[in-house]
Amino acid sequence: MTGHNDMSQLGNSTVVSSATPVAYGLPVGVQAKRVFTSFLSAGGNVFVTGTDGKTYGTGRNDVGQLGGGGIASTYSSTPREVKLPAGVTTRSVGVGRYANYFIGSNYRVYAVGACDMGRLGDGRVESGCQNTTTPVRVSVFDSTSDSVKPVLDSDWLQSTNIAVDNNSAYIRTVGGRVYGWGLNHMGQLARGNTTNALSPVQIGTFGNTGQPKAVQVAFNGDTVYIVTDDGKLHVA
Repeated sequence: MTGHNDMSQLGNSTVVSSATPVAYGLPVGVQAKRVFTSFLSAGGNVFVTGTDGKTYGTGRNDVGQLGGGGIASTYSSTPREVKLPAGVTTRSVGVGRYANYFIGSNYRVYAVGACDMGRLGDGRVESGCQNTTTPVRVSVFDSTSDSVKPVLDSDWLQSTNIAVDNNSAYIRTVGGRVYGWGLNHMGQLARGNTTNALSPVQIGTFGNTGQPKAVQVAFNGDTVYIVTDDGKLHVA
């Protein structure tokens, strides 16, 4: 990795920017498989999945958004392991500024960090809620525990297409539905109001019986864009 390092995002145990590539500090013997970050977070968080099946994060950690189970300091320059449930590996990561999202190998979605505005998507109230430093289940589609194998129904089975920006998050299912949660100040959750969503709500009727299926969802912070399998672009 190379470049700006004011929030320790290079993961090399320093806060010194680098004009030449430096190695991300994965544990000895672990190689990187995939890397995730976003412009939204100004590069403030970087997550790397390793060959050991674990996910590691560096950078901003003032509300525990690295998911390592604590807030060691405002920033973490040493990679911290994301504490997903036992046996769950990461399929994809949605990177925000104060909350981050992990799509697990069990096809469930987990959130960590700030709880306000419904960002965690687990139904907790906004007023006086407690942030979380270890990932919690986003309450999508079923209420069974993590120890119960989910029914692999494409209507709710999450794809790796997750879009995060400005305190809202969207996920597209394999069956072509779209769900969103969090901030709704511009009506971007397509609920007909500007009320925040504390848990995921379905966006439109995409993927329902007889309806076009979503094949991509993108979000710029105020507007959500959904491409469907009939070649149309829908905006909310």
